[in-house]
Amino acid sequence: EEVSLVKPTRNSTSEVPETSQEASASEVEGSTSVDDGSGEDQSSFQSKSASAQETSELEDDWQEATDPSSGKVYYYNPVTNETKWERPVKKAPSVSTFAAASPALQSIGGASAADSVSAYSLDESRGASEGAEGMPSANETVDDELPPNWAEAKDPSSGKTYYFNEKSNETQWTKPTAPVKSDPSTGSLKSSGESVQSTSEFRVPARPRPAHAIASFGFGGRLCVMIPQVAASLSGVKPSSNEKPTLRRGPIVIHRLKELIPRDHKYSVPSPDNATASSVVPLISSHEKEVQSYIEGKASCQDNLLWKVINIAANNRGRLRNERRSNEAVVEMLLADDAETTPVRPTNLASPSNDMKEVQDLLLRGERESAVSEALDNKNYALALLIASFCDRTTYQIVARRFADEALPQGSPLHTVSLLFSENIEIPPNDELADPTMQSSFWYDDSYDNLSSNWRQQLASIMSNRTPGWEKITIMLGDRLMQAGECQAAHVCYLISYGHFGSPSKVTTRLNLLGCDHRIAMNAALMTPESIESFERSEAFEWARRKGNRKGTHIPNIQPLKFRYAQLLADFGHEELARKYLLSIRMCIGIGSDDNNSAVSDSYDSEFIDALRLFDDRIC
Repeated sequence: EEVSLVKPTRNSTSEVPETSQEASASEVEGSTSVDDGSGEDQSSFQSKSASAQETSELEDDWQEATDPSSGKVYYYNPVTNETKWERPVKKAPSVSTFAAASPALQSIGGASAADSVSAYSLDESRGASEGAEGMPSANETVDDELPPNWAEAKDPSSGKTYYFNEKSNETQWTKPTAPVKSDPSTGSLKSSGESVQSTSEFRVPARPRPAHAIASFGFGGRLCVMIPQVAASLSGVKPSSNEKPTLRRGPIVIHRLKELIPRDHKYSVPSPDNATASSVVPLISSHEKEVQSYIEGKASCQDNLLWKVINIAANNRGRLRNERRSNEAVVEMLLADDAETTPVRPTNLASPSNDMKEVQDLLLRGERESAVSEALDNKNYALALLIASFCDRTTYQIVARRFADEALPQGSPLHTVSLLFSENIEIPPNDELADPTMQSSFWYDDSYDNLSSNWRQQLASIMSNRTPGWEKITIMLGDRLMQAGECQAAHVCYLISYGHFGSPSKVTTRLNLLGCDHRIAMNAALMTPESIESFERSEAFEWARRKGNRKGTHIPNIQPLKFRYAQLLADFGHEELARKYLLSIRMCIGIGSDDNNSAVSDSYDSEFIDALRLFDDRIC
C-alpha cells in the first residue's frame, strides 16, 4: 500500500496545517513498504530523503518549526506565507536533471539529483504538481522582445533564467514565442503542446511578410503596387491550418494617378471646372483668341465676380484703374445684380423752423459762424451749408458732417459719398495702410455692419465719384471685407485700387491667390480645390496684364505658384503639361536655354532657382 504525503497548498497562511489533512509520523512508520523496482522499498527511500534534508541548507527566508499536534517538523516562509513539510534546500539540481525532467520539476524532499529523478518516476503527476507550486515568483524584469504580459526572471535556487506570465501566473524555462497555456485540471505547465527546450536552443522566428498589397509612389504620378502570393510547395504537400503559408513576390502593376482619380473629382488637377483649359494652359504661351475665349467662358457665370473683373482687364489691355472704359464696365458689373436699390429715407429729419429772424440778425452783423450754428439748431441744413460755404474749411466740414449724420441713414452709400464730398473721411498715411490688419478705419464703425450685403453699392459709389485718396479708401474697404471673411469681395477691391501681388510669406501681402486666403498654409501650397481655382485666376490676370506690354510684363510672385502647380501636374501624371509650365516660368524670369549666360531677376532667391533647375532635370 502506497503512502501519500500531501503538502500544504501554496496560498495557505503561516498556520500549521491540520493533522487530519496530513499523515502522522506514526502512520508513516507503520506503513507498508512499496518496492519501486530499484531494490529499495519506499520506506528506505524516505529515510534517505529525510537524512539528506536534515543536512541540506535551507533556502533564503525559510524557517524550521515543529507541529505541536503531530510532532512533525515543517517549514514556513514568513515573506510569502507558504508552509510545507518538505525541507526547502538551497542546493540546485544538476544540469542533467533539468535536461531529463520537465521545467516544472523541483527537487523532492531535498534529495540528490539521482534520487530526485527516481522520486519523479514514482509519482510523476505529484512531482509535476509540487514543482509548479514551488516555482519562484517573478522579479518583473521586462524584455522588450517578449510577448505581452511575459517577464524574465532568475531562479534564486539554481540561478537559471525562467519566464513568468504576469497575467496568467504561468512559468516556463523556454523563452516564449507564442502564448503559453496551462492545464487547469493538473496545474502542469504546457508550452503550446511543444516539448520544453533549454534557453540556449531558443531561436527568434523570422517576421513573415504581410499579405496585404505593398504600394509605393513614384515620380510622374506613378503608383507601383505588388500583391504577395502564396508560394506553391514543390513537394505538393499542403501546409496545415496552423502553419503560416510561405509568401512570394507577386506581379508588379504600375498605375497612373490621372487614370485612377476621376476627372470630375474635386481634388483632380487640373480642376474639374477647368476641363477645357488643358488645350490653352499655360496661358502665357497660348494663342490670344483661345485664351480670350477661355476667360470669357469663365466670366459667363453670374457668381464669378473675379473672373468678370479679369475679363474686363483683358478687354482693356490689363488696365482697371486709369481707364475710363474699364472703370465704367466695373461699375456696371457691380450694379448688374442690384435690380432694386434699397430706398433711402432721411432719418431724424425734423421740419425746419420758419423763424429765421435770429439767423438774419446774425448775418446783418456779419457773424456767419453764429448764423450757421443757429441754422443747424433749427434743422435748416440747406441754409447752414450755404452760409458755411463762405466760412472757413473746418466750419464747412462740421456742417456737412452733422447734416450727413442727422439727415442721412448712416452706413448707406449716400452717407459715404456725402463724407467723401465734404472730405470728412480721414485718409491714413502709407505706413499705416501697409498693415492689412489695421482696424482704425471708419469702415469698422457699427454703422457699417451690413457691408456683406451692400459692399457692391459702396464700391460703385466710390468709383463713380472719385475724390482724392479714393484708392486708399477702397483698400481699407477690402481690408474690412477680408476681416469679415468676404475674400472674393476683398480681392475685387484690391484689384481695382491696388493690383500689387506680394509673397504669401509676408504679412503685408494682400493679393497672391485671387479668391482665397493665401495666409492659410494649405492654400499657399495649392493643396485645396479653392486654391487651385484661385491659381488659375491669378494666372489669367497676369495674362491680361501682359496684353498691355508683352515684352516685360509678368507678376514675379506668381512664378513660384506656377512652379508649385507644375509639380502637382507631374505628381498626377501630366508630365507634358508640367514641362510647358516649366518653360513658361523660364521665359518669364529670364532663364534661357543657356543658364550660365542668362540674367536672372533679382526678385528670385537662389533656393527657388536651384529647385527650378532640379525639377527641370527630372521632368525632361
